[in-house]
Amino acid sequence: MRQVWVCGFLVLGMLISMGTSIAQQVIYVSASTGVVGEDAGTPDRPYRNIGDALAKAVADGVQEIRVAEGSYKIEKELYIPQDIRVIGGYKTGQEVRWPEAAMKTILVGNQLNRVVRVGGTLEGVTVSDGFSRGGNGGGVYVEATGKVMNCIIKDCKAAYLFPKVGDLYLKDGTFLDVNEFTGDRWQEVKGIVFWVNPDKNAVGGKRGFVVAPDYREVDWSSSGGKTLPVFYSTIISAIGDKEGRKNTDILLQQDCNFAKVARQKGAEWSVPALGQIMMIGTEWAVLDHSFRVLWEKMRKGCTFEQMQQFYGTIVDAGEVYEKAQHFMRAMMQYYSSTLVSTAKVWALGNFSQDDTGVESYSQRNRGALLYVTEF
Repeated sequence: MRQVWVCGFLVLGMLISMGTSIAQQVIYVSASTGVVGEDAGTPDRPYRNIGDALAKAVADGVQEIRVAEGSYKIEKELYIPQDIRVIGGYKTGQEVRWPEAAMKTILVGNQLNRVVRVGGTLEGVTVSDGFSRGGNGGGVYVEATGKVMNCIIKDCKAAYLFPKVGDLYLKDGTFLDVNEFTGDRWQEVKGIVFWVNPDKNAVGGKRGFVVAPDYREVDWSSSGGKTLPVFYSTIISAIGDKEGRKNTDILLQQDCNFAKVARQKGAEWSVPALGQIMMIGTEWAVLDHSFRVLWEKMRKGCTFEQMQQFYGTIVDAGEVYEKAQHFMRAMMQYYSSTLVSTAKVWALGNFSQDDTGVESYSQRNRGALLYVTEF
């Protein structure tokens, strides 16, 4: 009698153990009934998000993740390792899939990062709103060992974010070779790249500089303020200044009209420092080529009013609209945000293609304003 009870206990223990083992071969995810916690992942307590399920699968050696119908917001790029399968389209709380599985399980990116990198298998999902800065796989990047089956990839974008001088900087943060530009895309263009940081790992805001295609003449005028700017008494020191944004912030505290007009274009725009203006002068030929290509393509594909909206006061008459223009008018003083003193500012004076002389000008004068920003 004792042996029967012992055997029964052992058999029951084996069944419990087998049941646990079987259950652990699959991890479950549900957008509507999922939970958060270490004990999640079962049919009765599925995970709420796919990232947690993947972490559990890697830790426990589980090879299959079943994702129920629903929309899943992906804030950080998912990674499916080799030998792990993520399968979507399951009916909530059931072991069966919808016939149109991919349309039922939707992974939605944040338009800032790629949605998923696949080293294993991804099956039966829709991937949308992904973005890659590396130029490949905006929604899904498939490694050599990866498989993507019966999926829908839509509304994703991959962009090469290491541009060259002369490329167009677009409002969505991507770049476009000027030769690929068409006039109907004029509203997408923010400016022209004039410097690219050789450090490919530079952080945002330090990767490069952009100049707007429009510029205007503006009165400097400044009433002074509590925060004093840095003064550069020599040309050598002034050319080393490339902090246009920082300078502009200080000039705004000085109630400087030049800085206020720059920021009226948008919070991201600044008066260039002298070092930035010198960069623009150095790359003038390349920038001028891009400017002229833009002008000609827009002139053929846009209205006069659209040209005025894009270029501002540069397009001031019909005859100007009909002519191919150059970037930066000759014989103008392009003021910087780099100050000589409380009374004078450094500028690129009497600019021409053959002369990029630097001079100091009274802050009471009127100068040409270039708009610059960073990426």
